[in-house]
Amino acid sequence: MSSLREIIKNFDIKTNELRYRLENPKKFGFFRRKQIDEGISLLTACPIGQGTKKCKVSMPTQAIRFNKKNFSIKSAAKWIKDHGY
Repeated sequence: MSSLREIIKNFDIKTNELRYRLENPKKFGFFRRKQIDEGISLLTACPIGQGTKKCKVSMPTQAIRFNKKNFSIKSAAKWIKDHGY
């Protein structure tokens, strides 16, 4: 399992969010965002060639987004580590 320092290196800091990518977005055709908790959203994705509006296969998590009002980069990294990502 990665250390918090290694996890923090993989965050993209945006204006309102902290983004942690699990997969390269170029592998996917379309995305769905689902809020799973206060300030946390999962971006699930359909692999290219598996559908345009409805995915024919299970949609893996491509990224996790953290609202900067609710999470610091350290608390987001701790959440990632605690939840096995």
